[in-house]
Amino acid sequence: CKYMDKGLTAAEHIKGGRKVVESGISLCEYVVLGLGGKKMWREHATHTAKVLNEIAPDFIRVRTLAINNMMPLYNEIENGNFVRLTDEEILEEERLLIEHLECRSNYVSDHITNLLQEIEGKLPQDKEKMLASIDRFQSLPPEERANFRVGRRVGIYSRLDDLYDLHKHQAVEQAIQKLGQGSNQVSEETIYALTGRFI
Repeated sequence: CKYMDKGLTAAEHIKGGRKVVESGISLCEYVVLGLGGKKMWREHATHTAKVLNEIAPDFIRVRTLAINNMMPLYNEIENGNFVRLTDEEILEEERLLIEHLECRSNYVSDHITNLLQEIEGKLPQDKEKMLASIDRFQSLPPEERANFRVGRRVGIYSRLDDLYDLHKHQAVEQAIQKLGQGSNQVSEETIYALTGRFI
């Protein structure tokens, strides 16, 4: 079943994008991480990379899928037809995307919905640095990864280095207790709802 109607095929997107690049106009392509859901995340990452490699836009800007109950996709989630990725699963998709990018572009992760805004740089030379940011997050203990996720979604943290700000860390711990209703865990549904506030 097709949930995402982008209005044109990959081939049409490539053709149009190339025309813009060849004309000398600076082109920015947007990627929505998580758009493939749990079923299609690998295909979404690799096929998106293939299209971007063909176009070689000046800028690639990534956004993380955020959904509210006013969107048609919300009904598919409620019906169980579309299963969202967690923040950590979206990072795996982003890793796969970056690994498959071979074009010369500026990769920008400057949107508030993105978990790690520090994943940015010039491709291909900064690819390892960008992947290292994902490695850094994934190497954290589970409780620190959870703390950072909540901290990002409530607007306390901006970057991974903020984890080491004691005042901010304590503020996030308090938010976790409140959101978890006394427990030290926050549900994925709550995380999704917090992310959805940003759209």
